[in-house]
Amino acid sequence: MEKFLDDRVLGQANWYHKTGRFRLGQHLLLENVARVSLIVAFGVSAAHLTMLFVVPHDASHGRTPAQVAVEAVAITPPPLGSAAIALQLLLQGRSLSRLYRRQGRLLSVLSCQLHDLKEQIAARERLVPDESLTPERADLELKRLVLRTEELLANEQQQWWQLMHAGEDAAEA
Repeated sequence: MEKFLDDRVLGQANWYHKTGRFRLGQHLLLENVARVSLIVAFGVSAAHLTMLFVVPHDASHGRTPAQVAVEAVAITPPPLGSAAIALQLLLQGRSLSRLYRRQGRLLSVLSCQLHDLKEQIAARERLVPDESLTPERADLELKRLVLRTEELLANEQQQWWQLMHAGEDAAEA
């Protein structure tokens, strides 16, 4: 029971918590990149528009280095922001983060239940009478918790598959 609790349940719960935090951080980073680049694009566009109204732009004067610099900078932020948003959608960080954090919480609950069962069994072995926990009952409770853990992990795989292949359902219909 100790090995199952440590390796299968706590190990998986820790992995889900860590991966959920990583996916959320990745999502928020891309969101910030998109916001900053689109704000910069707006500012550069305003500067470009101002330059069009203020700086003379006839054929005899040509373009000033400032105009060329603003025009060069103006074309960079919108594609960068769009790329960050596209990466957010492709990586699905927020959805996967929610899924992984939920899975970690559920595994943590099972971990607590397994730990409580372990303590009850240990108390019974120390000859502390516990009429509600017979050896048969403890064995059944352990099997129930193991099956619940495996069911939880199998359901997570199904949810992940549905999340990652959400567009295939519409194509099959």
